[in-house]
Amino acid sequence: MKLPRGVALKHGRYYARRNKRWIPLSRADEGERALAKAIAELSPDTAPRTIGELLIEYRREGTKELSAVTRKEYERMIDGELTVVFGRMRLEALTTSIVAQHLERGKREKRAVAVNRERAVLSAAYEFGLRRGFVQSNPCRGVKRNTERPRSRYVTHAELRRLIVGSPVQFRDLIWVAYLTGMRLTDLRQLRRDALNEKGVEVTESKTGKRKLYEWTPLLRAVVRRALRRADSLAIKRKRPASPWVLTNRFGQQWSQAAVSSEIGRQVPGFRFRDLRRKAASDADHNVLGHSGQMLRRYVDRERLKPLTLVRH
Repeated sequence: MKLPRGVALKHGRYYARRNKRWIPLSRADEGERALAKAIAELSPDTAPRTIGELLIEYRREGTKELSAVTRKEYERMIDGELTVVFGRMRLEALTTSIVAQHLERGKREKRAVAVNRERAVLSAAYEFGLRRGFVQSNPCRGVKRNTERPRSRYVTHAELRRLIVGSPVQFRDLIWVAYLTGMRLTDLRQLRRDALNEKGVEVTESKTGKRKLYEWTPLLRAVVRRALRRADSLAIKRKRPASPWVLTNRFGQQWSQAAVSSEIGRQVPGFRFRDLRRKAASDADHNVLGHSGQMLRRYVDRERLKPLTLVRH
């Protein structure tokens, strides 16, 4: 790896040479990403010179208005492929052609959708740089994105039944609420007890910021009550305060993204958790997700079976 000017490797660690001083950066075994981040954070008060430094500055100052979910996804891409591919490139060296080539390379590597997202983050960073006077143009503008095909996987009733019957009760409750409300996984994981009222479940969507009320149905109320009873029972058994979360794991704690992915991996249902949202839209007698009828039509015309019944524990 060719090191940036003023950076040297000594005894397994990178150092920056500044004013006759050796300033420690990152360890060699931490890789290029950690080195780029350490260099960018070394002089936070100076204008960024490389794309890696711009990305760090954008992550620190430019993502504050994004939702928590979007910000986390942006940070993942900044710390990942964007820093590896573009981190050491000088800001003025990036051209429209280089961005287009990155998209084309991603398409050949079967990462067409992923590189579209990376282009969006890179473009947002350059727009941030324009506002701060760091750059004079945004080379991502005008670059055509890779074609994306919308996912249209429909979960059949039989597939959903198999997943429910085969899952432990705590995961079963999570699946039920996902199906009955059409909530996104992030909102399900962050569903608190104070979101429950006489009318139903009232939440602010993490992605849109919109306030939404999911009215009680007998089945939704039964599932939520079961989830709360189980969490309260665990809290009493372990002599600790009741969990503020409605849907909890087997320890009575908030579900993590990794834990949900792990459980889905164990059950191998043949579909993604997010596909339950489409099924909720398709099976609902009304537009539960708030989308236009035109957007839902592709799902509503699919298989419609008898309503599912609660699998009791």
